[in-house]
Amino acid sequence: MAVAVRQILQRIFFQLILVNCCNKNIVKNNMKTIAQVLIVTPALLFMFISLLLLDCNFYNPFEDFSNAKAIINSSINEGDTVEIFQTESITVDLTVRELISTLSFECKGNRFTTDSSIQISGIDSVANSFKFKCSFYDTGKHLIQIRVTRLNGEDAVYEIPVFVKNPLVQKPITGFIGEQVMLSSDGVKDKDVFYHWDFGNGIQIRSQGANYGARIYGDLINLNTGLFWVSDLPELHSSPQIRFTFLLKDTVGPEITCMGCNGDTVVATGSIFRFFLSISDDGMMFPVYATVNGSLLNCKDELLYYSDLYGVDTITKPKALYVIAKDNSGNVTNKTFWLTYNPSMPYNELPELIISTPFQDRLIVNRDSIEVAGSFAWNSTYDKYSVVIYSDQTAVDTCGDLGKSNGHWGTVVPLHSGINLIKMAVLDSTGKELT
Repeated sequence: MAVAVRQILQRIFFQLILVNCCNKNIVKNNMKTIAQVLIVTPALLFMFISLLLLDCNFYNPFEDFSNAKAIINSSINEGDTVEIFQTESITVDLTVRELISTLSFECKGNRFTTDSSIQISGIDSVANSFKFKCSFYDTGKHLIQIRVTRLNGEDAVYEIPVFVKNPLVQKPITGFIGEQVMLSSDGVKDKDVFYHWDFGNGIQIRSQGANYGARIYGDLINLNTGLFWVSDLPELHSSPQIRFTFLLKDTVGPEITCMGCNGDTVVATGSIFRFFLSISDDGMMFPVYATVNGSLLNCKDELLYYSDLYGVDTITKPKALYVIAKDNSGNVTNKTFWLTYNPSMPYNELPELIISTPFQDRLIVNRDSIEVAGSFAWNSTYDKYSVVIYSDQTAVDTCGDLGKSNGHWGTVVPLHSGINLIKMAVLDSTGKELT
């Protein structure tokens, strides 16, 4: 009985020494160091001498594998509820590190890393503390596990179970196609994220803020439900998608522009004239139909339409060209142009440049590139054209040898933070800038 009591007292005593040594970062394997600690604590010295006299079976706590442990300081505790994309920090301090071979951190659903292992090769070759981060991108129950593997093969496992919830809520959105609507939700705690709104038909909005004013363009006539989620900036990890409802009405008809007109008048110089029109609509890529004087216009591409007019040289007074365009929401635009004949007028050699993408000449985007594309209408004798795309006065691409039978051009322009000035120019075969 007395021996057992003495052993218990010895263990309590050496645990006190262990705490002092850990705090003072003193090497524990020699009696000289222990004496240094005991000098600071006379009461412990007296107890130490007494125990040695009582029992010569000396206990060294720094050879006891059960003392090789992890002391965990975490911003989250067992059973806590956290939100997606909310970074938490975990600090692990080791005691009796010379008896530890490996420290492992495992956290499924962590966007930073799912697991991490650190090899402990010696007390002088590793830091005192080890820091880990976790930020969950999925909801539900999750488990943070820290494992200390000792040199004798034993494991000490520490677990922190948590529950993860999604704070995203997008209220119903109402408004009009082409006009600004407010996309708004409670955001996540992390700032290095993108918020995504998907309205369907390839219409997506992306922002680094949970509250964003956006203009929505596209065909949404049969759609009323969208998806909302958050991702990291590389878009490698995304949260669960939530649904939201919207009602965006299209009340504006297509926009009609005459290519080569002077105001609402266009002049022909020959008996056959190709009448070019640009027709665009905020609610869709192209109108349901478009006519001139009751005849359907030919569609060259998504925005460029034309009609070949014959017998123009017989015109003695301006001829009315009645253009009607209708979109898929039933909105109709009527516009009248006037065609005149003047054989003595110089031949127009300047092509008309059409930009089909993007729809607007001023955009706010959250991406590192943008697609620009279009075509051009011509009425000239040149055999070859090329379109040069500039970004901040520097040419980034040249779409060459388009010719009369083609006219389509397009490229992807890289973007930098701040204002990007993008310019397109039409060159003739000699390199002269025409438009």
